[in-house]
Amino acid sequence: MTLDKTIEIATLILSQLTNLSLNTVIKILGYQVPVDNQSLNCFFSAFNIVLERGDYTQPNNTIPAPSIPPPDNRQRRLINN
Repeated sequence: MTLDKTIEIATLILSQLTNLSLNTVIKILGYQVPVDNQSLNCFFSAFNIVLERGDYTQPNNTIPAPSIPPPDNRQRRLINN
């Protein structure tokens, strides 16, 4: 399995664990695109991490979001089984 596929599957798992969309998880992990506080809190609370005001920063809007392609159907079946 390639690194890209591993990252793709890990991102899918994080999406399921946090009950956030795949795109939102990618934004959070990429740390380059603005994400609302509710999504950040939801993501980190899935791992029993409570964010405080000092944990938030203003993103640099000049850097594009990371590009992780959506999973194909075979990978979705792997995750759901």
